[in-house]
Amino acid sequence: MAGITLNDVSNILEKIIRPAVEDQLYNRVILWNMFGGFDPGTGDLKNKNAGVLKTDMDNQTFYVPTLQAHSNGAVTIAEGGTLVSGKPQLDQAAISARYATGTFQITKQTLAIRDAGIAVRQLDFYMKQNVLAMAIDLNRQGYNDGSGTITTAAGSGTAATALTFTASPNGDIDYTLYTPPGTILSIGGAQATVATIVAKNQITLAQATTWSNLATIKKLDGAGGAVVEMDGLNEALSTTSTYQGINPSTDPSWVAAYVSNPGSSVNLALSDMYQAFLQANRTGNCKYIVMNMTEFLKYGSLLQGQLRFDYKEVLGGGWKGLDFMGGNAQVVLDYTCPDDHIYFLSPEYWTIGEMKPFEWEKGTDGVLLRIQGTLNYEATGTWFGNFGNFKRSANALLANRVG
Repeated sequence: MAGITLNDVSNILEKIIRPAVEDQLYNRVILWNMFGGFDPGTGDLKNKNAGVLKTDMDNQTFYVPTLQAHSNGAVTIAEGGTLVSGKPQLDQAAISARYATGTFQITKQTLAIRDAGIAVRQLDFYMKQNVLAMAIDLNRQGYNDGSGTITTAAGSGTAATALTFTASPNGDIDYTLYTPPGTILSIGGAQATVATIVAKNQITLAQATTWSNLATIKKLDGAGGAVVEMDGLNEALSTTSTYQGINPSTDPSWVAAYVSNPGSSVNLALSDMYQAFLQANRTGNCKYIVMNMTEFLKYGSLLQGQLRFDYKEVLGGGWKGLDFMGGNAQVVLDYTCPDDHIYFLSPEYWTIGEMKPFEWEKGTDGVLLRIQGTLNYEATGTWFGNFGNFKRSANALLANRVG
């Protein structure tokens, strides 16, 4: 009796696996799960936690009008006085698409399975691992500055294969999570492939490579080219860099509400959190305060004996948070968040710009592509989109905080 056909596999991937993948992506990527949406037709701001509202992209870009200055038409006049004809001053942010991909192989052994139900379970396992890898990387990009930098090298190497990543400030992050075996890296410009993971923040390389201390480590594509990653929070909350096509030096409204980076590590204090929260709320509606484990534990300890301690579910993906200021915002734990950064976010001023929802790319056999020189096939899932922000002043950042 023959095994399942390529057509059977394509149907399973398209009709059963793909809807589950899209649902999992929007629940696993915590920032996707938080951010709301923008309706370009009505101009309305909308927010929905589970199953994020998305803005469609046309021609690889979508445009969002931003308020540069309020209308000058508000004036109180004397009897018989003259009105001031006014209008608000608008600017326009442009958000370009990014192309996220996830690929896995389907072995000849899978194709030899005779029971379609067993094949579904096998492909479901492949899919879950693949979507987890995509979610992990997309969540990392959500906090990054768009440069593609993962971390730096701890120490130099001369024709070496053993590489140690520089530890995160609070030690919460294991950067090997983002560099599984087979990942192609640029280490200070030198290209190398990850061979094995040895321990936390330690890998071996498939090729002997030379690098300098604190060499920048980035991912490369399959041909060794630079990757182009999403516009993340560290880019959006910069007070100086041009973001989404608008330079804050020419548009003062295009600056984050509050960015505190003392340049050296300081202990987290509730007073700092109050300052950032209130500054973000000057023009926004801060609902989420995102941090990693060390700061989350520190905040919890600061609450004891001072404020109400309330642990509750706040997002559709099952993420948990602690109350802040009596529940006006939730302090949310995310293990991917830079562990010395604390983000104060107004979700209704963020959106997911989606050029193309998750789908399987077409191959030589339905959604499968025969791998040259093997009996295996591969399936490639893609999502085209990016984060969009249209009120930087509704968000704030505390950096260089330690527990």
